Parts: sequence; structure tokens; C-alpha cells
Amino acid sequence: MKKNYLLLLIIFMVGIFISGCATMPPFSSQPDFVPQEINMTSYQPKVENFVVILDASASMRTWYDGSTRFKAAKAIVSRMNQTLPNMDVQGGLRTFGHSRSVSTENTILMYGMAPYNRAGLQAGLDKVTKADGSSPFSDAIDGANQDLRATTGKIAP
Repeated sequence: MKKNYLLLLIIFMVGIFISGCATMPPFSSQPDFVPQEINMTSYQPKVENFVVILDASASMRTWYDGSTRFKAAKAIVSRMNQTLPNMDVQGGLRTFGHSRSVSTENTILMYGMAPYNRAGLQAGLDKVTKADGSSPFSDAIDGANQDLRATTGKIAP
């Protein structure tokens, strides 16, 4: 009788160890993104120029909500780009702190300053493939300042 209990206990313990090693698929709290088209007939842009600054430094490699901060930041910029309506504005995408495989500069203008279009901004975003390096945010601010000096009209704060 004791052998049966011992055998059941061993089988139970093995089952617990095996189920403890089972992995679940990664959980993503981010729902699928479906951009909504905006009817621009009753809207007009309040600015003529904007620059998006993307942090691609080593600190962005840390995990956040099932992914890295870098991937989350890129997703935010991509979703913003998909949501912005086609309008007559100048746009730019500046990055800082990226991997040396992307650029050896502290900060670079990946897109713009050019008439905004979704494909162009997305192509610039796609060039930033890896986060690494230091965080020269002040260099990116100075660079964006220089980018915007060559423009005319209102600037997004």
C-alpha cells in the first residue's frame, strides 16, 4: 500500500515539474492597430513644421510590456505616422544614441526636413534597426533646432 502512495507521489511530483517548465506564448497587451482615416475637409493644420525625435540609445533595450522600449517607441512613431492625415506640412525624424551599425553620429536626421508623406517617414523609421550607445538627447534637441531653422511658418512645440 505504501508503495502505491509513493508511486503516486512520484508521478504527481514529476507532473508538477513538467508543467512548471511549460512555456506560454508571449503575451502582448497591445491590441491590433487599425488607423482611422480623418476627413480633412473640416480641419486645417495648426503648424507647418514638425520633427519627431526617437530615442535609440542602449537604455531603450530594456524590457517593457513584453517587448523592448525601443520596439514600443518605434511602434508609437509608426502608429502616429499611419494616423496623421496627408497635409501640406514639412516633417522630420531625428534619432539619437543608435547602434554604430546604423550610424557613427550621435544624432542624425533619418527623414526630412521634407514635405510630409507617410512612406517617407516610415522609410526613415525603418532605417533605425537597433538601439545601442549613449543618450546624447541634448545633441538631438540641438539638431532638431537646426533642422527647424531652415523652415518657415509655425512649428509644433
